[in-house]
Order: sequence, then C-alpha cells, then structure tokens
Amino acid sequence: MVSLLLELKRCKLYSMDQAPEIKRDWVLPCDGNRGRVFEMGVTLGAVELHLPDGADCIRLERQQVAAFRAALAEAVVCADDDLRVASNGHGPE
Repeated sequence: MVSLLLELKRCKLYSMDQAPEIKRDWVLPCDGNRGRVFEMGVTLGAVELHLPDGADCIRLERQQVAAFRAALAEAVVCADDDLRVASNGHGPE
C-alpha cells in the first residue's frame, strides 16, 4: 500500500478511513502570463512531464520556477516511495 501510506504520512498516525490522499498529479503554469499549463505526474516510480500541445519546450518565470520546484520535490518523494515499495515486492497501488 503506497509505502504504508507514505510511512503513515511521515509518522502521523491515521486509520485507513482517515488517511489523506497521496498527490500523484500536478498542473503547473508555464510561459509567463499566457495562461498555458503543463502536467507532471508519477506513475510506478517514474516522474513524467507532459508539455502543452505543440510545445517543444516551456518557459518558467520566477514564480513558475518556485511552483515547479515544490511540485517536483513532492513528485520525487512519491516516485522514491513507489520504487521502495516495489523493491519490497509489494508494488504501488
């Protein structure tokens, strides 16, 4: 079970009914104030970036970099947990 609910949400004890949702997808702004977004997700221990349709690259400005950095840090923890659970033979849910 996704690394025992991410180690019981980092040492806070929850019953199964109370356990918080584990975030696995993010929609983040890009390309300044043009209203474009890209998506980031975690699947089976891999972090995936999905660019806007027709984009070869994206541009992140200061606030967008901060949002991306925070989301990427969360995604890496989630991916690491997936891989740790998979290496224990339990696979992510």
